[in-house]
Amino acid sequence: MSNYSIEPFLFPNGNLNINTKSIAELLEDRPQIIEPHKLSFFALHLFEKGEGLHMVDFNKIEVKEKHILFVAQNQINQFFPPVNYGAKILIFTKEFFCLNQMHLGFFHNTCLFNDPAILPYFDLGNRYDDVLLLFNLIEAELKNCDNENQHIILNNHLFSLLLICENIFRPDSSNTVDISPRKILISKFKTFVNSNDLNKSLSVKQIASYLNVNVRTLEKAFKELEETTPYVWMNNRLILEIKRLLVYKTFSFL
Repeated sequence: MSNYSIEPFLFPNGNLNINTKSIAELLEDRPQIIEPHKLSFFALHLFEKGEGLHMVDFNKIEVKEKHILFVAQNQINQFFPPVNYGAKILIFTKEFFCLNQMHLGFFHNTCLFNDPAILPYFDLGNRYDDVLLLFNLIEAELKNCDNENQHIILNNHLFSLLLICENIFRPDSSNTVDISPRKILISKFKTFVNSNDLNKSLSVKQIASYLNVNVRTLEKAFKELEETTPYVWMNNRLILEIKRLLVYKTFSFL
């Protein structure tokens, strides 16, 4: 279904799916990202200084100093020229982050990446320096090529960063490291749908079979945790993809 360009994951070596660059470095290396592109990874944009415009899916945002933006895998991302602001971009994959059940529980529960109806873009306030430090620690650690514990160190920095941002964005949140089987089942279902061509029109029954559960179990999990059904969620996901494609075809890009 998708006709947009897919931005591949670029990282410094073959076994670490995490990277960070300044916006200036990124645009020098990948000038094509001025055009709208679909992400195959997760991205954090830390805006340091200056002003500008940025778009995620159908949401145009005003770039502001000391704000952070979270862009999820499969979302459409676009930079608007001229890019005169300073920013750091951090990208990573689910496989890099989810080393154990605690990480998996957080990843499945956080509102930073899991709700396409919400665009997490917010002021870091007095935690800006802490977040900037973690960005810098990740950047520095990526240069330590001979460190056998590098993946764990980078993962710890990233987890700390995400936890700080989760607390700022949703200060009244409940336990975000819940690893209940129902929560994980829903996340696996969504991941399967998002990672497959929506043109294939797989049924809920087929996906449930792939996940080794029956449809009733899947329906019960959706009803209890999300107050909807897997059928409604799949329909909404398809509508979202159609809207993305239509916007891409009809929008006059700068």
